Amino acid sequence: MAAAIGVLLLVLGAHAIATTRHKSQWLYVSDSTKTIRIYKLPLVASSRVSSVLSAPGNGPGYGMAVDHAGRIYIAEANADLIGVFAPNPKTRRMEAVASIQTAKPAYDVAVDAAGNVFAAEPSGNDIQVFKSPVTSASRAAFAISSDIENPYGLAFDSHGMLFVCNDRSVVEFRPPFGAHSASSRSVAVASQSQPDFGQGITVDTKGNVFFGYGTHVEVAKSPYANGQTSVFNLVLPPHASIMYLAFDHNGNLYVAAQFGSGNKDNGVYVFDAPLRSDRENISARFLSLDQATGLTVLTH
Repeated sequence: MAAAIGVLLLVLGAHAIATTRHKSQWLYVSDSTKTIRIYKLPLVASSRVSSVLSAPGNGPGYGMAVDHAGRIYIAEANADLIGVFAPNPKTRRMEAVASIQTAKPAYDVAVDAAGNVFAAEPSGNDIQVFKSPVTSASRAAFAISSDIENPYGLAFDSHGMLFVCNDRSVVEFRPPFGAHSASSRSVAVASQSQPDFGQGITVDTKGNVFFGYGTHVEVAKSPYANGQTSVFNLVLPPHASIMYLAFDHNGNLYVAAQFGSGNKDNGVYVFDAPLRSDRENISARFLSLDQATGLTVLTH
């Protein structure tokens, strides 16, 4: 009997592993219109749009996020709202389920493990926080403003730390969060001679923080000593404007970059894992998409 139970447990364990391995990943990409395009991963030369969503506000869509329940969030700065999509229980197709009103234009959104929604509002110099569960009637429970100045990018790491990309700095906040939260440490600081930081920010499984910086991507390696960063050599066409960034569950990095309306280089650049800081990382694939802005990866 014990042997039989052991065999059964091994079979169930193998089935669970196989099920996890066979989960699909989907790339969601917003652009300067109200459109959100969905692509099945991995991207290949013949990849086509699997489905299209329309942002609930007036667009354009900017930063995006996904929560543990598979809901997708998009910051719509021009409409002063966060759009929320969730899978229909019967059809499994994504549907708009809520439009969360923000006090000022929000350019990025992040969701913690509890489902609380964080919205970056650069013109208000704060992070608005909406308590879970969120609905269209939700209003911000509090705002984080200490050490926040023109925030355009937000990201959580696997330990629940919140990273904020300000114009001139990247800072970390530790939970629990509240109106009196202050940053726990500085991750990166721009010197007087340097331009402002960009919009996108994301964190890999090792805690390294990647963020857009003008025409390139920089990385702050844990434990973020003295706010020092290094250029992460992702090979992009000249004069790129880095928008938003995201990792998939295989460690591949997706970078939305713009070069001006109608430019053939506009789109999403994919850099395969493992990424290396000691050599050039060549884009493995390119998804041509004019005015690509926000992106996130959903696994289900």
